[in-house]
Amino acid sequence: MMGDDARRNGGGGEAETVESLRERLRRCETEIERGERYLDQKERVLAANARELKTLADDLRDAKAQLEIRTEEIERTNMRLREMDRMRLAFVAAAAHELRTPITSILAFGRLMQRQLAAQPPSNGARRPGSGSLRAELYEQISIVVQESERLARLVTDMLDLAKIESKRIEWRFAPVPPAQFIMLAVTAMASVLEAWDVSVEAEVPDDLPSVRGDRDRLIQVVTNLLSNAGKFSRSGSRIRIVARLAALAPHGISDGRDRGSMPFVLVSVHDSGRGIAPADLGRIFERFARIGPPEQGRTDGSGLGLAITKEIVEAHGGWIWVVSEVGKGSVFSFCLPVAEPESPAEDEGVV
Repeated sequence: MMGDDARRNGGGGEAETVESLRERLRRCETEIERGERYLDQKERVLAANARELKTLADDLRDAKAQLEIRTEEIERTNMRLREMDRMRLAFVAAAAHELRTPITSILAFGRLMQRQLAAQPPSNGARRPGSGSLRAELYEQISIVVQESERLARLVTDMLDLAKIESKRIEWRFAPVPPAQFIMLAVTAMASVLEAWDVSVEAEVPDDLPSVRGDRDRLIQVVTNLLSNAGKFSRSGSRIRIVARLAALAPHGISDGRDRGSMPFVLVSVHDSGRGIAPADLGRIFERFARIGPPEQGRTDGSGLGLAITKEIVEAHGGWIWVVSEVGKGSVFSFCLPVAEPESPAEDEGVV
């Protein structure tokens, strides 16, 4: 009896073990099915991603092909623009050369007629030019011809200068130049013109400023252009200040030139108390033929190329130029030029 009971108890344990294994097997099958479903889902996601990547790759290839086509078109357009710009510069230079001779002749004959009329003794009680007589009217008309011829001559010269600079055909005669030298020569050259406009000039240029490496004649042209521009828009009886000092390009901006490791420059500023420049016009002030309004009464209008030429010259010297202005209070045009490196006595002036 006891043996039968033991067998029965043992058989029950085996049954429980088999059932437990079956339960585990079912759970494993469930997990496997779940894993398979997860893998199927991931495969579908990967397949969708692969299709999307293929679509993106195809789009990228198309975009690359379009970009290459556009790049070729832009290159061809740039080539055409460069050729057109070369032709424009050649035309401007040729036209300016062709205009120079007749303008010079007109100017010479006009001045000769002015001198002859001024020297001819009045007849029949007529007074000298300015009396309201026929001769005076003729003198006044010839003076207008001379004045306009001078303006055209300046325009032709400016056009030639700008064409040479832009086409890289200008000869730069670089040498160490003391700032006081080219600044004061420009002030002297403009003295009579400014005096006729009733505008005075005050120069603050230390003699001990270090030399800059530049073309002296072109630097004189820069200062002359800035003084002329300031004078045209300054009221009669006003004063222009031109100030030069040592400065430096430091990490925090322009300093006094004594910062260690900074790059030394000579800073030249032309201050006027004219009408000022509107903020909307500041961005185009150095563009060719830019005009910001008529000059003061009695001042000859310029060609619109002076400041553009000035900018080109300053940048060709490794410097830069800018303007700060306030409407009704005046403007300050400033430019910086690098200080010249010390040269050995054997080195001569070079032509670039």
